[in-house]
Amino acid sequence: MEIKYITLFAADINEQTAFCQDKLGCKIKKETSFFDGQPCTILNGQQFNINLVVIKSNDGAKHSSTVILNSKDFLKDHYELKQKGIQFQSAPEYTAGGLAAAFTDPAANRWLLLEEREYNED
Repeated sequence: MEIKYITLFAADINEQTAFCQDKLGCKIKKETSFFDGQPCTILNGQQFNINLVVIKSNDGAKHSSTVILNSKDFLKDHYELKQKGIQFQSAPEYTAGGLAAAFTDPAANRWLLLEEREYNED
């Protein structure tokens, strides 16, 4: 088995799809339905090696997801995302897991850009 899809809930599928295309470089793979006949858009995040499923959150409940983008070159990716208009919630910081910075999308899903690092004093 493998994880093939990550679900992003959004009140406005078109706005969320545009964000993923314009800011993250995703391409629309197809429009379909997975859950109870609800329409969704499947985006291929080529640089992420996974598919994003944007599904309408129409039951009034606030759904949100957290997506961790693993980076091999944090500074380059952070710069490129900022150039595309991504507004990070804070400056990059060193965490126990590596160099990280978070941002949100129009549907309040949380994204974490992370370059994993080992901090061994050996």
